[in-house]
Amino acid sequence: MRINKGMIESEEEPLLKKLLESGSYRWGYSLRYLRPRGFSTAEVWTPDRVETGYGGVNPYTYRGGDEVVVRNPPKKAMLIRRLVPSLLKLGGYDHWLIRNYLWGKAIDYIKDALPNPSPPKHKKTFHPPIEISTDALIVGGGLAGLNAAQALAEYGVRPTIIDMDWKIGGRRVLYNPENTSGLEPKDTISRLEEKGVKILRYTIFQGFHEDAVYGYNWREDRLVIFKYKALILATGFYENPPLIENIDLPGAVSAGSLLKILKWFGVRNIKRVFLFGLERWLDPLRENMSRLGIEYDELSFHTLDPKKDKHQYRLRLIGRERVEKVYVSIDGDEETIDADLFVYAYEVTANNWASLQTGLTHVYVYGLGGYIPWHDIEGRTERDNIFIAGACGGVYTEEYDIYSGYVAGLSAAEYLGKDVTGDKKKYVMEIRRMLDKDIEFDKMMGSVYRRESVIPAKTRRFYIDGEDVIICPCTDVSLEDLNHAIERVRYVDLDMIKRYSGLSTGRCQGKLCLSNTLKYLHESHGGVIRTIHHRIRPPYTPHPIGIFKVGGYEETQI
Repeated sequence: MRINKGMIESEEEPLLKKLLESGSYRWGYSLRYLRPRGFSTAEVWTPDRVETGYGGVNPYTYRGGDEVVVRNPPKKAMLIRRLVPSLLKLGGYDHWLIRNYLWGKAIDYIKDALPNPSPPKHKKTFHPPIEISTDALIVGGGLAGLNAAQALAEYGVRPTIIDMDWKIGGRRVLYNPENTSGLEPKDTISRLEEKGVKILRYTIFQGFHEDAVYGYNWREDRLVIFKYKALILATGFYENPPLIENIDLPGAVSAGSLLKILKWFGVRNIKRVFLFGLERWLDPLRENMSRLGIEYDELSFHTLDPKKDKHQYRLRLIGRERVEKVYVSIDGDEETIDADLFVYAYEVTANNWASLQTGLTHVYVYGLGGYIPWHDIEGRTERDNIFIAGACGGVYTEEYDIYSGYVAGLSAAEYLGKDVTGDKKKYVMEIRRMLDKDIEFDKMMGSVYRRESVIPAKTRRFYIDGEDVIICPCTDVSLEDLNHAIERVRYVDLDMIKRYSGLSTGRCQGKLCLSNTLKYLHESHGGVIRTIHHRIRPPYTPHPIGIFKVGGYEETQI
């Protein structure tokens, strides 16, 4: 697909909007299934295959270029898939004929047929790195991060907030039905800036190296070096793709992505939407659909617990180049519904890609979004200068985001030598009242505070054929492949499964698949990893290696 010169990217017309309005809904091509693959989620770390004159870009970043090209695989590679499909199926090389005879001959052909990476032909200009020194660094500009900054500012600390997006406010702003345009909380931002709070947009917290803590400004291709006394992680949450057959088809997108598309990008020509998920996550979508006059069907439910909801659900996305229909079966009653977009508001994951780089203890609490960094009710962790705020410490309510963010900010201020005893006691009591009002919330958060994992019971399944359920879209790993890998390595070990299958080793580094994989292992194979202490390697998202080659610094003292 090519987008002509008249549709050059700009701030007013981001690439994602153009892809949607052109009807492509895609970032690449699945060699295994010989069809396009959708982008699924509009995040900075989205595993795109979109190229411009400036090289590979993310679907909604702004970069110049006369044309945008979505590359298909070469014809030789497609021929291999058609003639020798076993070579591309996980474990296919174990067949005796392939292992003993065909593999040696085929490998040379594959090397010639598949594209090999090569240095970029264009020259990029990288800006000098920025070095930021601050008393408190807050990672994430959502409600929790903003309230943590508010608490610090009230005690005379001038923190720095960084956020990977260009709009501050996080997902809660997007999901708020009353905020019809996804507007930032400008009054709050103005008050914080007046108190000396520095806010950096477009800036990803990449991680911890032995000699530096660094980030990446994806707007300017710029390295950012951080020096801080206290670190508050308020990285929020993101949506998991449901395990449904053909969920990787173009046109299957997360609820948060659709809200960005509608509110931030102003796309209005979407028709025939199918909504799927939990009632509490679908409400904001319904309100936006109705307000814009967008047609939609839906399949919704209040719980994923099959003991509480006795219905049997089955779903399958149908289409070749993109989603065209949704097959739905409820207790054997079948229906096929026309749809251009399949939107899931299903399960969410605590975004702990930064906290997992610290080596902090994480416990598994399924109802709070997977692995949660251990912290107490005041947001304190095993590291004296690292604090947890909001949904990255447990996804539940907007109220919890606000109070936990404020308390984490007070704890950081206390670490920096401020006397916050009175305020902290008051706001901790507010969190305790929230827990007292909700038994389930109290149970789950209490398990985090006690460092106890809560392993999920069996939850609802929506698929029939595991071969067509893609759990890792970057590397084409299906549920059938995952089960095959478990049988092959003979025990549930995530590192061994990754080495055998390639799962979670793609461009998104596991963000689209790892949470679903861990949940599936817990439920189906007894692979109970109760706590984890190891670090994952940085970076949070890929960045050009050229950012490290630029000399000179622009130091910013906060």
